[in-house]
Amino acid sequence: MKYFIPLYVLTNVIQLVAQNKISGDSLVSIGQYQKAIVEYQKEKQPNLYKIAKAFEAIDNYDEAILYYEKIREKDTLNLKVNFQYALALLYNNENKASQILEQLVTKDKNESYYYYLGLSYEKQKNFTKAIENWRASLELNPLYFKSVYKLSLLLANMQQFDASLTIADTFLNSNPNNIDILKIRGQIYYAQKKYRNCIKDFEKVVAKNTTDENIIEKLAQAYLNTKDYKKAILLFTDLIDNYNSENANYYLNRGKCYGFLYEIEKAEEDISTSIELRTYNFDNEYFYLGFFYQQLEEYEKAMTYYKKVLNINGNHAKAAYQIIAIKDYLGQSSSILIKEYQEYLEKFQNISNQRKQLITNRITQLQEK
Repeated sequence: MKYFIPLYVLTNVIQLVAQNKISGDSLVSIGQYQKAIVEYQKEKQPNLYKIAKAFEAIDNYDEAILYYEKIREKDTLNLKVNFQYALALLYNNENKASQILEQLVTKDKNESYYYYLGLSYEKQKNFTKAIENWRASLELNPLYFKSVYKLSLLLANMQQFDASLTIADTFLNSNPNNIDILKIRGQIYYAQKKYRNCIKDFEKVVAKNTTDENIIEKLAQAYLNTKDYKKAILLFTDLIDNYNSENANYYLNRGKCYGFLYEIEKAEEDISTSIELRTYNFDNEYFYLGFFYQQLEEYEKAMTYYKKVLNINGNHAKAAYQIIAIKDYLGQSSSILIKEYQEYLEKFQNISNQRKQLITNRITQLQEK
């Protein structure tokens, strides 16, 4: 006896499978990646690639890697999958990323493949191989920004200024207002004491309002060194008022400018302040006072002392972290906290892995809010 399945039953089954797929895609489109994964996995033949990408979106690279490996078991030659697999390995700091990317560049001479291959070797501290692959990337596309930036920065840090300038100049000829490369070139000129050249680059950076204390300080010093004292005074005043009011060098250099302009009283005042600041530096004492007041839940006093620490030593990672932590505890808005935590991670890259993970987890929690 033959059995048959009514057409309306088959239609319902097909619609249910399609509904799971549509639901999963819809959830991805609104950032509900965990729920999307559940929906994708309900499919009779789950789309492993979409599941892998969804795991990546929630920073679960271990699971993403497992799904890419499942795809590769059936299709080892798929360039797109192999590239995404390599990037996931790279994000997870797994050296196997280099092996996959080496295979990719033999099949497709692609500037992106060479860039990430260079990045994988940089993570392994193999700077020779990193440079070799970033150069290969630029041979294919001299204006490929990621390779331009990493290679010019690494060469500059290695004191290979001429080589770095060649790369930066080529890129800036076509992209004259790129802030990141202008910063690199300007700092090379500064290191070479080519102050008028560095001034041109730094002025463009400052005009875009995308600068930082380090760039403003170098520009101010370049003005001083080229005897443009009035402009130097404006920048040293900005540094004192808006960045670090207890930096002895800022007062000393502004005092020099006033002296060269024969404004002796102002010069004497600034240089005297510089001497006082060099005599009294109590960053550790202030930190512990802040810590003790924090333990007593007297947060305003704690914040006052932590800020004193940073006025003396802007690179005091513990004080900078405690300020954000107090703001977090007191209910500062999530968007502001996310920005401050991210800026903290960028500035203090030598903190412990445990602290990095703690902050990363907190950023994720705030983003989910």
